[in-house]
Amino acid sequence: MCWKYVGRLDLVIGFDTLLIMYEIYETKAYVLRSYGSGENDTRALFFTEDFGLIWASASGAKKDVSKFRNFLQNLTELKIFLVRGKGGYRVTGGQFIDNIYFSLKEDDDKLFQKKILVVKNIFNLLEKVFLHNEADKKIFNLLEAFLNSLGEIKREDLLKEREIIFLSKLFYLWGYFDEADLLEALDENKTERVFSLREIEKLRDKINQNISKVAF
Repeated sequence: MCWKYVGRLDLVIGFDTLLIMYEIYETKAYVLRSYGSGENDTRALFFTEDFGLIWASASGAKKDVSKFRNFLQNLTELKIFLVRGKGGYRVTGGQFIDNIYFSLKEDDDKLFQKKILVVKNIFNLLEKVFLHNEADKKIFNLLEAFLNSLGEIKREDLLKEREIIFLSKLFYLWGYFDEADLLEALDENKTERVFSLREIEKLRDKINQNISKVAF
């Protein structure tokens, strides 16, 4: 849940101190991608629970002593603290939760690479489809549940199956699929059920037809 509080910023001008009040927001987020900005700063694209897709800058994040270095890497899950000014969002702090890349390294290399590719493809799709500053907690929760389930998947065929089922739920929430298109209820995330090849192929074809509509 997003919450905010009033912080204080003291600016010393001559012998006077100017007190500026500002709001700090906390929200759960995933780092979709980031890049260096200037000599020491970083800009990152976050998919957040409470603000949707946002860009935010972090001053001095590339410095060795920066508190931001550990949680602004790509594919990181975190709680992030933000302030919003005229130039957009700025990162003021955060709490590292997990890094998807390193959490999946225990898998054999082939399965690990396929899982990372699935995650990157989903992140790319979210970036192309989602409007900036458009929040949707149902989609965030769906994504979070899917990403948390990846560690339990130990077969490539099951990974592909779960990816297709996740995408079908995503398209349903976006309004492109009907409830009849879902192989599995929206609030379920089972890995033990195996669907028929015919069911999976039919759903894959419909997903592929719609990806071009929503992403391009």
